[in-house]
Amino acid sequence: RMMRNMSTTEADRIYRFIFEHAEVSGEEIHLSNVLKGMTEFKKYPYAVAKLLAECTVAVALLADTMKIKGSISLSMSQSGALIQHLNVACRNSMEVKAVAVHSVTDNEPHEFRELIGKNGVMAITVIPDDGDRYQGMVPVAGNGIADCMTEYFQQSEQLAAKFMIFADPDAPQGPEAGGVMLRVMPSDNPSKRKEDFSGFCMLLDTLKPDEVYTLPGEKVITRLFGAEGVTIFNPHDIVFRCDCSRERCLGMLKALGRNEAENVIAQNGGRVSVRCDCCGRNYSFGADEIRALF
Repeated sequence: RMMRNMSTTEADRIYRFIFEHAEVSGEEIHLSNVLKGMTEFKKYPYAVAKLLAECTVAVALLADTMKIKGSISLSMSQSGALIQHLNVACRNSMEVKAVAVHSVTDNEPHEFRELIGKNGVMAITVIPDDGDRYQGMVPVAGNGIADCMTEYFQQSEQLAAKFMIFADPDAPQGPEAGGVMLRVMPSDNPSKRKEDFSGFCMLLDTLKPDEVYTLPGEKVITRLFGAEGVTIFNPHDIVFRCDCSRERCLGMLKALGRNEAENVIAQNGGRVSVRCDCCGRNYSFGADEIRALF
């Protein structure tokens, strides 16, 4: 059975579902427009764009389960790796942004460990609007972000979870990403829960990337688990939203002070460009607009 609202498009949505006779819950997600927003002004090589998309899927799956107002981020840093720093953040309102600092010079696939280094660390940080932040850190595990997320749940949450995550930055209709997460819930019968979870994981292993990219979310869930008795809840929309704006850039220029701002104007021939490190959007300001700040 299903509770649904079809007033919005299928792209960039996340569905939550529960099994009616098992202490296991799940999420299904598909992203397209979010990925286009991430790369509209900032182009990444194939391998970097793919990992960034996979991490965005993982963070959005976590954010949709948050019970507090705030944000959650995933970051990986390793000096000497092809990707020196990667960060994806998502608010509980499902607004996401992402950035990667890298030294990849080709547009070819690269192994996960080659990208993030052999001794990389993944950090998941929860930042409530009110209260103290919480961070869990785990060594990078396995051969992809799905393995890392499974390890995070095992170590930090003390709960079993399974992730299937796919991404194709070069899909014919534009970048695509998505996947499914399963996780156990507190139970009075852990042995039955373990057996149920194992069976659902075997079903999840049959999931194909094209199904995630082309089928509506509820059809993906019912194809995998329809025979198990599953309730699918109304989907949530996901959007890309960077914090940058002309106003913030002007505030940064004003903070330089009049003398330093004049130096910047002179060094740039009377017109100053400010590029957002996160989304790559460029903001241009004339000398008169900057001088009017003072």
